[in-house]
Amino acid sequence: MAATLYFQSSISLPILRSYPMNNQPLRVSKDQPRKPDKTPEDEGKNPKKNQK
Repeated sequence: MAATLYFQSSISLPILRSYPMNNQPLRVSKDQPRKPDKTPEDEGKNPKKNQK
């Protein structure tokens, strides 16, 4: 049981975190490899996260 719980938690966390982070850098690196943090999508998502 402990193994399954640890396995699920260790997998779900990295997947959730790596999913959005991987999607953004992939699109950003193609558009602006120099400033991956300054993209139209990031600018739209940053203010939304700050408001919440």
